[in-house]
Amino acid sequence: MGLLNTYNEWKNSRYQRHISLMKDQNKCPECFGRGYHVFSANEFLYTIPPYDCYECNGTGTFTEWTNSNDPT
Repeated sequence: MGLLNTYNEWKNSRYQRHISLMKDQNKCPECFGRGYHVFSANEFLYTIPPYDCYECNGTGTFTEWTNSNDPT
């Protein structure tokens, strides 16, 4: 269980670093500030249109991401 706990702690610290980096740049952590997501098949086929990021409502800003993830 020690190895599993170590992995989970590493994963959590990596996620927290990602969140703080995106906060400094005022970008949505889910879509990296683009405001939309692209399916991986779309990069080659260009048949599936990109869809708006549901976490930041398509704005790409960290503040909007924070508002949508606020539990209150």
